[in-house]
Amino acid sequence: RDFNRLVQDQRKALGLEISDRIAVLYDAPARIADAIAAHHQYLCNELLAERLEAVAAPPDGSAKLALSGEAIFVAVTRI
Repeated sequence: RDFNRLVQDQRKALGLEISDRIAVLYDAPARIADAIAAHHQYLCNELLAERLEAVAAPPDGSAKLALSGEAIFVAVTRI
């Protein structure tokens, strides 16, 4: 739920509509990436994300956010 909230906040900060389909790239520590992967379908449905993908380095244009006290990098783009 926290990751969902962070991405929704990023959507709002970027001026995207709640109904816009998006792509989400993220770089996160293994424990957080595993949790996101375990809830992949749920998060895609909640976020209207056509792409939700972990990457090995912070994606271009990403925002540095904190989740469970750890830094993650998230890039949100409209599709």
